[in-house]
Amino acid sequence: MTCEAVMILEIPELLNAQEVAYLRQTAREGKFADGALTARNLPKGYKENLQLQPTQKQANEINAIVRRALARNERVGDYVMVRDTSLPMISKYEPGMHYSRHVDNVLIGWPNPIRTDMSMTIFMHEPDTYDGGELEFDSDLGLKTYKLASGGAVIYPTTHYHRVTPVTRGERLAVVVWIQSFIADPTQRRIVGDLRHLASEFAGKPELKSEHDMLLRSALDLMRMWVQN
Repeated sequence: MTCEAVMILEIPELLNAQEVAYLRQTAREGKFADGALTARNLPKGYKENLQLQPTQKQANEINAIVRRALARNERVGDYVMVRDTSLPMISKYEPGMHYSRHVDNVLIGWPNPIRTDMSMTIFMHEPDTYDGGELEFDSDLGLKTYKLASGGAVIYPTTHYHRVTPVTRGERLAVVVWIQSFIADPTQRRIVGDLRHLASEFAGKPELKSEHDMLLRSALDLMRMWVQN
């Protein structure tokens, strides 16, 4: 896991090989629809991809896989603090497809929407099986580009401008999820995440017990101030 100054979290192997295999098979067997249908407020040609139309059983299983993966990952616990998630969406990009620079909607998942504090892309194919399809971000530090191994995830504030570059060979398959955090403010979330991460680094080291306890107490005190139930 790496954490950029702009709070983009890179988490290798968020999904294990068995979970990736199930999602790939579901995509192979499923029906896809034009992704532009979910972006009616964007100009024509701005979003060109395909989105899986899962059965209810498939949707439930995909959702369960993603939720389990988020719950078991320590860095997600430290830095994301998941309160709720949207239903995962499997997107597919074939040659010529792309998604131009944009920010995601603030509410997703009608009729019971969640506030979108963070967005997540889980890569489902190995990088050498397709060309293009990079996930790109504009930031104060310049352009950031991600194209992870299968099962790897990128989690980022939903307010970040981002794009998917055109695919020129092969197929880009990804799972996209939106996350509502217990802490809405990204700066507050980062502060708590840093404290919790440092506390976990000190855990199990008797000579650093007082430092561990102080860091953890500070993180918990800030959470009591900032958590939104």
